[in-house]
Amino acid sequence: MATVEETVKVSVVTDRTPNIIRCSSTTTAEDLCIILCKKYKIPPLTRTLFALRVKGRDYFLKDNAKVLSSTRDYELRIRFKVPRLELLITLDETTYDYYFLQARSDVYENRIPEIKYPDHKKEMLGLGIADMTRATAEEKLSVNDVVRDYKKYIPKVIVRRHGHVAKKHAHDQLPKLCSVGHNVNYIKNLYLQQLYIMAPNYLAEEYDNVLWQNGSEVIPVRVMVAPFHPHQPGIRLFNTLKRDWCHVCKIEELIYITRNGENSLEISRRGTPLFFKFKSEEHLSSFIAVCDGYYRLMVKWTFNLSKDDETPSLKELQRIKCHGPVGGAFSYRKLEEKRAKKHGCYILRQCQDDYNVYYLDVCTKNSTTETYKIEFKGHCYVVNNEEYYSIERLVGCHQNQEGRIFLNECIPPSEYDKSQLLLCGEPVKRGVRIDQAELQDILKDNRSPRCLPNKDILLYTGSEKFGSENITTTYKALWRLDETKKLVVAFKTLQREKANDYLKEFVELASKWACVQSSSMVRLYGVTLSSPTALVLEYLPYGPFDDYLRENGARVKLLHLKKVAAGLARALWDLSEAGIVHGSVRCRRLLLAAHDGDRIVVKLSGPTLRNYTQHDVHWMPVEFFSDMSLAKRSVMGDIWAFATTLWEVFSYGQSPTETNPVLTARSYEMGDRLLRPARCPGEVWALMRQCWQPDPLRPQEIMRDMNHMLHREVCCIQSYEMGDRLLRPARCPGEVWALMRQCWQPDPLRPQEIMRDMNHMLHREVCCIQSYEMGDRLLRPARCPGEVWALMRQCWQPDPLRPQEIMRDMNHMLHREVCCIQSYEMGDRLLRPARCPGEVWALMRQCWQPDPLRPQEIMRDMNHMLHREVCCIQSYEMGDRLLRPARCPGEVWALMRQCWQPDPLRPQEIMRDMNHMLHREVCCIQSYEMGDRLLRPARCPGEVWALMRQCWQPDPLRPQEIMRDMNHMLHREVCCIQSYEMGDRLLRPARCPGEVWALMRQCWQPDPLRPQEIMRDMNHMLHRVLAARPAAPAGDHAGHEPYAAQ
Repeated sequence: MATVEETVKVSVVTDRTPNIIRCSSTTTAEDLCIILCKKYKIPPLTRTLFALRVKGRDYFLKDNAKVLSSTRDYELRIRFKVPRLELLITLDETTYDYYFLQARSDVYENRIPEIKYPDHKKEMLGLGIADMTRATAEEKLSVNDVVRDYKKYIPKVIVRRHGHVAKKHAHDQLPKLCSVGHNVNYIKNLYLQQLYIMAPNYLAEEYDNVLWQNGSEVIPVRVMVAPFHPHQPGIRLFNTLKRDWCHVCKIEELIYITRNGENSLEISRRGTPLFFKFKSEEHLSSFIAVCDGYYRLMVKWTFNLSKDDETPSLKELQRIKCHGPVGGAFSYRKLEEKRAKKHGCYILRQCQDDYNVYYLDVCTKNSTTETYKIEFKGHCYVVNNEEYYSIERLVGCHQNQEGRIFLNECIPPSEYDKSQLLLCGEPVKRGVRIDQAELQDILKDNRSPRCLPNKDILLYTGSEKFGSENITTTYKALWRLDETKKLVVAFKTLQREKANDYLKEFVELASKWACVQSSSMVRLYGVTLSSPTALVLEYLPYGPFDDYLRENGARVKLLHLKKVAAGLARALWDLSEAGIVHGSVRCRRLLLAAHDGDRIVVKLSGPTLRNYTQHDVHWMPVEFFSDMSLAKRSVMGDIWAFATTLWEVFSYGQSPTETNPVLTARSYEMGDRLLRPARCPGEVWALMRQCWQPDPLRPQEIMRDMNHMLHREVCCIQSYEMGDRLLRPARCPGEVWALMRQCWQPDPLRPQEIMRDMNHMLHREVCCIQSYEMGDRLLRPARCPGEVWALMRQCWQPDPLRPQEIMRDMNHMLHREVCCIQSYEMGDRLLRPARCPGEVWALMRQCWQPDPLRPQEIMRDMNHMLHREVCCIQSYEMGDRLLRPARCPGEVWALMRQCWQPDPLRPQEIMRDMNHMLHREVCCIQSYEMGDRLLRPARCPGEVWALMRQCWQPDPLRPQEIMRDMNHMLHREVCCIQSYEMGDRLLRPARCPGEVWALMRQCWQPDPLRPQEIMRDMNHMLHRVLAARPAAPAGDHAGHEPYAAQ
């Protein structure tokens, strides 16, 4: 499809003139932000603070929104509040200045909800005078000039209510403040600090008319995102029924956000999920974007909370394993900490100051780090004057260990990186001491495992189960909480003969397990420290999930398996957040907690004591084959094992260990993976394959994507229960779709009826195919444009158009159609049809006006036209004909009249006469080309004829000369006419006889001679002239009649 380019307008606080920028249909809000940040020298490091707000509205565009899909009038604003102003000014002074000017503009226009007049009129006046002080220092203005223009600095509401008082205060206070001599940044910092005191929630965003689904209740609320609120930081709700605020969660407690139907979403947090419905898609997207932006700037810069609202630039950075604009110091430190500057390890990072510039930090043989600059030129990457069409190509060209640049292992960005990209992160708070009285309140809700006395644990005889390697034994037991309450638990201990060998590892295992609090994992209630040392665990009676799947696979639905996968993803994320590596994620380690009807609950048992064998290759990353113990220390091992466990789950309990482990390991090293299970959904399979990549998805991304899939599945099922059905497949024939819909009815078709209808369809299809083979084609659809139909017929030819030709022609048609639509929007209309009568065309144009004719007026005018047309036809039948056209030649008109006669000319006669006319016309044109010109018209004045001949010359007169000469002739003619009107007449010609002159003068009188009198007098004069003439000799008239006889 052709790319359409149009303009958008963006206002900025540093420039009074809005920016007019051409954008294509693919330009996103983030692309436009980058263009503007480049223009105004905002570096990549602080660019993520900016966003586009729709002008005049209270919502922002999300990063991946198309800018041409909205109003196209935007404001570039710093959207995210930076709590540490001193950090911002050290990172980039341009961004700090923009932040100040934006805050100043908001105060000046009174756009901050927390600052209200008249409650803060003194503070607002103080901010205005502080801004005047800043102007004198920064803009080098005199005090008198600034005071004179006080309306530019004092907030409008103060000027409107207290204009002269405000000016007097400024006149009194400004000289004193300027005399102190503070620098500009100090004044700006004081201004912003005072603003933060007056409006602690400055830049907080509030969304009204939101519905909160709290269980069975639907409550109207207002939602506020205020990460730095003094008492309820993060997301807050205002219950409009109870008229009170409640705290939802902090920004760092968010896990993911999922769109949940039309204008609805689910917020997953540490705790119960929240469900909201917003009043519009724009407000929903704006809310997701502000939560996601703060999460990236405060917690994990490399993670988007919503799968549907990912940041385009972040996706590209993740694709090439590139860090954001972190500094060189961070990169060097990370190479030291992660790989001890091992030769060939490298980090790719964005430049902090310039766009389209990257840095490559590479560890060399002598354990030093060298940095190379990479410039992106739009079509290639340039390093050391060498061009590479992609980053992958650049890395592939530097695999030689002996080369100057050796790129062996890329250290990718991590969600746990603590870099200066977390611009909105708060400084680490210092701990405070507490006394013994406060301790009880703090520990009241503590659910951490406890140290339990052995005497409270009673074992069931004969309930022991031994571990796979006979290291541990698990018993069913009874835990007496007090005299009246008991709980069935699992009691896990070392076998006596192995206690001394594995006690240390067992205690370490208990300490790791104690750190995890997850509803998706088997809970550790506590430990016993002696006789024996044991773990007291949650008891799950139904055993391993793989056994259940093998025995009951026919009853387990795909939706159940997706819920199990989502629970396992949650357990994996909880482990990663606690900094724990499980090391043994397997389907047999999933324990069934409950199963009934449509509900299956599975929990992951905790880490275990076991040694890896060759049969564990399916659950190991290829990089760990040489040292499998790495799987106990790296979260990469847990992610790979998670994917293989999903393979077991969707294979309904089958194990991949039936193959030869040595051959399997070689196959994995060559890039092969397990085959897709027969009933595994495509989106789950894609997730599994991503987890088997060298750079897999992170636990939080896995959990977000799994819940996204699960949510779509659940919504689909609920839609079915409400009567909705699948949408018609794109390529499904209409008759097949009708048959499918009949089968979904409460009273469906019977099998024999379905078979009969399907056979009938098949018969028609076969007949149609045979007709095609005989050369027949489909008929042209009634509403199919002619050019599309012509293209379709060309595609049906034995030698059809090629794909690029079809695309070219279709784009050409589309371009014309788009141009036509744009022309309509600009006020243009269709051209007048060649055979359309003028009066009909005038009526059509009136119907296209903004204020068109009413139906009764159209009908009246059309009847009037029709009446005239009928009268005209009747007139024809009575013998009347058309009038001669004004410019129609006489000979053509004569020919036309002959054709209208009852006995018209025959065709060959018409052709003969027309050729005769054409021949004369052609001869005339040829005569012109040979230099001939028209003859002088009989009544053409000589001077006009002379002018015409000059215009026909090869070097003709210029227009101004023609106009001059024509005006000269006209002037003489006018003067002559005026002279005639005043009684003047022509002078007597030199040789004119007196009696003739006397006759002429009599004809010019008001009462002239009559024609017969003129003829009489002229004959009388002629007779006298002849009589007075002497007789001629006889010989002179020989052979002639006498003169008098003539």
